[in-house]
Amino acid sequence: MLLENNNRLGKLNTRKQDICLTTEEKVQEIKILLDTEHAKWLKQFEQNHTDSIGNIELASDELKRFLTTIHEARAMLQSVLKIGSSKQIIITKYKLQNQISDHISRLKCLDIWNFADDYKQHNSDFLSQIYTTKKFENVELSTLQRRAVEMILLSAPEVDDKDNILQRRKTMSQKDWMKVDFEKLSEMGGLPERVYYGLFIHDTRIILSLTSLPSLKIYDISKPTGECVHTEMCQNKPYGLCHSGLCLNEICVSFENYINHYRIDIAETITFTKLGTIQLEEPMLAISCGPTTVFAANKTKRMICSLDFSINHSSTYVCPGIKAPFVSSSTISDRH
Repeated sequence: MLLENNNRLGKLNTRKQDICLTTEEKVQEIKILLDTEHAKWLKQFEQNHTDSIGNIELASDELKRFLTTIHEARAMLQSVLKIGSSKQIIITKYKLQNQISDHISRLKCLDIWNFADDYKQHNSDFLSQIYTTKKFENVELSTLQRRAVEMILLSAPEVDDKDNILQRRKTMSQKDWMKVDFEKLSEMGGLPERVYYGLFIHDTRIILSLTSLPSLKIYDISKPTGECVHTEMCQNKPYGLCHSGLCLNEICVSFENYINHYRIDIAETITFTKLGTIQLEEPMLAISCGPTTVFAANKTKRMICSLDFSINHSSTYVCPGIKAPFVSSSTISDRH
């Protein structure tokens, strides 16, 4: 019995050592697995956090740059309004409007406006997660769509391309004109005189310049027969018409020796607002505005002008019997 007890003691001591060693090895494996998965989880969380913070900081930097653009534009416009001429005001407004519109277009192209809003950890039973999936469950990130650009546009609706002229130009430039059919939707009969110059100021509104009874007439062409819905009397004879930028409702009207800049608001009533007057170096009957230049002509001379109608180049031409020149400019290149 003593011999058996000694053998039993030796066996138990050996088994204890084996089990403790095996258990320690398994615990070490679990510790290594926990440490490894914790490190992976922490690295992923840190990366997500860094990306979230970086995105917010990047958006903030972009908004700071846009704020600087606005402040500089405001300061420049206030300065020109105090000491500038009507011509300088028109040019400055046009340039600043395009500058701000370009900046807004850039902001629209940036994919940075979905901000991180909160972190959520639904399950912290890491032991169970290690047992079942061998990894920790990631922290859930919830985002908030700030729609920052849309908020900016709500406070500055006149700056953006509200008539989608740029988008329309792009769409029109991509059309296959060999496959386009023409359909007459409306006509204007019984005009009081021969009319040379007309312009769309709205999808269903056209403005015409009349010289015998000096006036600008607006016709509604939403019906088969166009109807005159407004007459704006003029002190002198109006001739050529062109848009003065990216808005359909802002136009320049040539009165031969000077240009008037108008904004036309179409609602229940139609309102003309004169934004300024530019005195011309040479008489201009026909005018047409391209992306960076204005093309103009009278009965004997054609002119290439800057956007303030200052003449950069001119040449004479002869066209016997001409009653009124007509010019048309490309909206995507300086071809006239």
